[in-house]
Amino acid sequence: MGGGKDGERIRIAALVPAPDVLATVDADARGWELVEIVDAVLNQTHRDVRVRLPGGDPRLDELYRGVADPGPWSPDRLRRARARLHVHAPLPPDALARAMDLLTGHDLGRVEIAGPDRRTLAALVSTRAAGRARRGRVDDAVVQHREASPPCCPGLCSGCRRGRCPGCRSPTEARPPRRALASPA
Repeated sequence: MGGGKDGERIRIAALVPAPDVLATVDADARGWELVEIVDAVLNQTHRDVRVRLPGGDPRLDELYRGVADPGPWSPDRLRRARARLHVHAPLPPDALARAMDLLTGHDLGRVEIAGPDRRTLAALVSTRAAGRARRGRVDDAVVQHREASPPCCPGLCSGCRRGRCPGCRSPTEARPPRRALASPA
């Protein structure tokens, strides 16, 4: 470890556990819909996740005290988390685990989680890929390719990669190949 302020910062960061995924709930979600979304994120099979609530409702802050954060993420937390999840609707219990497997297994920049009706439920963005692109080590074309290349079904079949998977879509269906299908709840 280095000395000085950087060494101290690294030592303290190693002692304080950081969540693997930082989840942000859509700002348009209100009331019961917001509670359903937060509960769905907290009940994922991928357990290392922290949720940030959209501010403004002290009842929700009280309800989720200790398991959700009402304020913005600190720069340190944003830097240390492996991925950021932007949630628009309730997720099936295994959706985050499947998306993380796609994200880390294929070194992707972004995985969108879609429901059975093909509506986007959430988007998982890799902190590592975002940092690599920000530092200029990867050009825009490669980042775009990485964001658009995950297989669209959990089986990772070769038919998905060629656009002919019978479990996901027909060859004539026009749908971007960058969505991970979530199993129905």
